[in-house]
Amino acid sequence: MNHDAQLTPADLAMFEAIGVPEHMAVEAARRVTHDEARELCGIRYKSARLEGLAFRYLNPDDDDRVSTWRVRRDNPEVDTDGRPIAKYVSPPDRRHLYFAPGSFSLLSDTSKPAIIVEAEKSVLAIAAARLKVNRTPWPLILGTGGCWGWRGVVGKATSANGARVDQKGPLPDFDRVAWTGRDVVIVFDADASTNEQVQRARRALAAELEKRGARVRIMNLPVEAHVNGPDDYIGRHGAAAFWRLIDAAKPAMTAPEKKDKSAKQKQGRDVQLEDPEPWADPVDGAALLNTIAATFARHVALPAHASTALALWVLHTFGFAAWFTSPFLAITSPAKRCGKTLLLIVLGALVPRRLFASNVTPAVLFRTVEKYAPTLLIDEADTFVRDNEELRGVLNSGHTRTTAVAIRAVGDDHDPRAFSTWCPKAIALIGKLPGTLDDRSIEIRMRRRTAGEPVERLRQDRIETDCHDVRRQAARWAADHVSALQDADPHVPAALHDRAADCWRPLLAIADAAGGDWPTRARDAAAALSGEPVEDDAATLLLRDIRDIFLEAGNPDVLASSSIVEHLVGLEDRPWREWSHGRPLSPAKLARMLAAYGVQSAGTIRIGAKTAKGYRRAAFVESWERYLGDAEASQRNKGNESGPESRILSRHNGSGCDASQSVTKPMNPERSYGVTVPEGDREEEWRLP
Repeated sequence: MNHDAQLTPADLAMFEAIGVPEHMAVEAARRVTHDEARELCGIRYKSARLEGLAFRYLNPDDDDRVSTWRVRRDNPEVDTDGRPIAKYVSPPDRRHLYFAPGSFSLLSDTSKPAIIVEAEKSVLAIAAARLKVNRTPWPLILGTGGCWGWRGVVGKATSANGARVDQKGPLPDFDRVAWTGRDVVIVFDADASTNEQVQRARRALAAELEKRGARVRIMNLPVEAHVNGPDDYIGRHGAAAFWRLIDAAKPAMTAPEKKDKSAKQKQGRDVQLEDPEPWADPVDGAALLNTIAATFARHVALPAHASTALALWVLHTFGFAAWFTSPFLAITSPAKRCGKTLLLIVLGALVPRRLFASNVTPAVLFRTVEKYAPTLLIDEADTFVRDNEELRGVLNSGHTRTTAVAIRAVGDDHDPRAFSTWCPKAIALIGKLPGTLDDRSIEIRMRRRTAGEPVERLRQDRIETDCHDVRRQAARWAADHVSALQDADPHVPAALHDRAADCWRPLLAIADAAGGDWPTRARDAAAALSGEPVEDDAATLLLRDIRDIFLEAGNPDVLASSSIVEHLVGLEDRPWREWSHGRPLSPAKLARMLAAYGVQSAGTIRIGAKTAKGYRRAAFVESWERYLGDAEASQRNKGNESGPESRILSRHNGSGCDASQSVTKPMNPERSYGVTVPEGDREEEWRLP
């Protein structure tokens, strides 16, 4: 056989289409004729069309030596359904895994993750994709040669009747790899979503690897036209999109091992999560969303637009792999008995891998997310979230994929380890979430049901069964559309501020992909639920109040610190009069709060004939623009009809007006600002306090 037979231009074009450069392709494969393939694989193959690409399986002990070959045929026969028969052929004693060229140094390094695929082309495509995005740490990539190719005849055994029979098990190459503590992602071809045989093989492989000490996750390729293996997906969507799917892979759910009675009994129960099998046929997204929304409306009395947001969020939990941002679902109420827990129960019947928790610590949270990647449904959060800063920090980090990491020292050696906090989360509580969590949430404001809001009684013993098909349909729709969702850039209503826009963008993309009236419904819901004025935190409220003071005083160049404080403390609907343990805000505390926004005191300034500590208006302009969106509020007073007697009232002063609305209010000549302001053709000096 001519081991140096060159690849044809068509071969190189095929590799180029999946991102594999020429030098890598030439190193990995050779073109073989029918006779050469017959020589490689033996006379057991009777076909007259064995020509194709022969992939070299290098020996890990000597990577200059070929252990075996496997031939990808150019023209395999097909069955009555048009599926290829014996697309790949190999020697009867192949019994090897396919390792990416140059990766043998990673076999013993358990700090490097492993990716297991079926075919050699996929191994090469992932190896090339790793280089394109400079993926670190570099993974060990290996192919099994088919969903069951990782098993084979490994010896002989004696049967019950004394006969010698083949003994099957994992290929010996599995023993070459150090698995204990290694992160592994199994990425079988796209038919793993619907083919029970492939699913069974994948579960068996995951169980074998877990038995060897690996941490195993499963990545499902989306079901779409012209995508069979990971190589096709990379060729169509690019390296970065593939690595996003890898990062979103979920822990494998293998059958629990029999308990060792001699081992110490563990407390509690095993965590059991369900990944629904995808529906066999394509699913109409709009009809599916209608069904999910109707399920919520049937059992729970909801505010307007809530069923729309909930239905979209449910599909988001199935298409979670597509996103870099995931909105929390905040289910709030002013009092008990408003249906929060009931809503969580219905949610739990519709989402994948649901995990209920009525209390959770930071350590349990990130370890659970790292191990199980659940859809986390947290109830009674008002009893433990507000006073736990560490827990709030862990939850906050899980809003975006990039920041969803908690670093902790583990083991006797205090080895730093990274734990994921990236999973969908719904949080129910009485009252409001703390500000940073609330800002990352889509809020469903529950209220007590009235007699005029009839709902169907929820049978908790039946809801899981009733929603079984819906979960399967959602899994199929998400698998079919994950690529489109990854590339989506939906239009966001102008009423949403930046963080709200981030929260709604995944849901709007789902609505656009589903079609029907859902794009309009989703945007109406976004504007209604998240488009209201945002409640300011204390520091932002301070900037807003100081802006109003400057406006009421006619936008002078400077104001005395003492005058600003006096005015702030005089506001009845503000916290400033009891700011520091019941004592009023002081000039020193004012200075510290403003310093956080880059606003510095002007020091001693002259106001008329007197001097005092104060602030220049120019020092606030950038902060007003960044945090209030209104840096030049004074421009609305400069040259307008009402002159200095016009005051801009903020939405927080009880007037109900938007910050951009100008409301005429006479200036109080008795109020002292320590400034000189024009009035008509004369100047009146406002007294320093």
